[in-house]
Amino acid sequence: MKSAGQCRYCLVGLLAATAVQAQSGTTLGGNVVTRTNVQYLADLTLDIRDMQGVILNDDGRDTALAIYLDGKNSEPKVGTRFKLTELSTRLAKNGVDKATPQFLFHLYGLADRDITKLSEHLSYADSFVQSAIRTGNPYAPTAALVLNVWMYATNFLFQGLQTCQKRVEADNPSQFDLGTAGFDEFIALWIGTGSNPGSPSGGSLYALAEEAYILFGGTGDESEVNSQIKSLYEQGSSQVSVANACSSEQPGSPRVIWSIATQIISQMQVPLIRQLIVAILEKDAKKTGVFAMAVVPQAAQCRPSAYKRLRDYLMQESPRFDKTTIILRDLQDIY
Repeated sequence: MKSAGQCRYCLVGLLAATAVQAQSGTTLGGNVVTRTNVQYLADLTLDIRDMQGVILNDDGRDTALAIYLDGKNSEPKVGTRFKLTELSTRLAKNGVDKATPQFLFHLYGLADRDITKLSEHLSYADSFVQSAIRTGNPYAPTAALVLNVWMYATNFLFQGLQTCQKRVEADNPSQFDLGTAGFDEFIALWIGTGSNPGSPSGGSLYALAEEAYILFGGTGDESEVNSQIKSLYEQGSSQVSVANACSSEQPGSPRVIWSIATQIISQMQVPLIRQLIVAILEKDAKKTGVFAMAVVPQAAQCRPSAYKRLRDYLMQESPRFDKTTIILRDLQDIY
């Protein structure tokens, strides 16, 4: 039996589907239909899934690496593939000056809070994932998901916010294409192709959140993280769909979008921390390494002492599982 919240999302999905048919929206799992065509981004989760399917085979490393570097399922244009590696390399090519906040926070942590060394770590995700694949780390596809896909999704939100601010300040807002302010692109990367409501199966961040929810004893139809993210997505999409959105007639739009984006990112971090805690409790060094890389650098922005301990204890080839009590306390503090 569906909960009231689920029925609400069903209704939203049906209404949205009717409205976007002429605009070629994308139907995603979890009863979400986007306003624009972002299928190529959603299809990247199929690459994650296919990497997961081969990484443990005898010749799986080469196959997984080919999927990661050359792409397989995502086609922005017929005959042109979009690749998981590009999610990292595009951010690296933008450089520090054009980096959005969440990416900068990560670089700041990896540079040990030394702003003069941020550029040395621009390719951290791509380097980490390629190394994980080449060494046969069974969590290499997960690394591509939580490092490449996760960060690129946040980048869309902040780029949308920046465009909104430019439109508000411009004499001619139409010169800046707002689109959906990155909300459609974000939700496509989060839910992906092939996700089922409340299911932990598949290669998406949505599925990862469901898995974390179950590992932490969740028993509802859908994790609170995914329900919140879908609700916030609808709020953001509605905000930029109103007449004169992000113009001098709606000067408060950037503030509202900023609030929604930061709430989304807060929810996005929950499954990462949950998965890290599970990996530590299970004393799984390889899984701990993947999620530590996704979580720990973010702590440098607000809890320097906790960040230093977590870096020293977790971001090593052999995590200090003998320090689990201290690690869990620090994770609670940074959250």
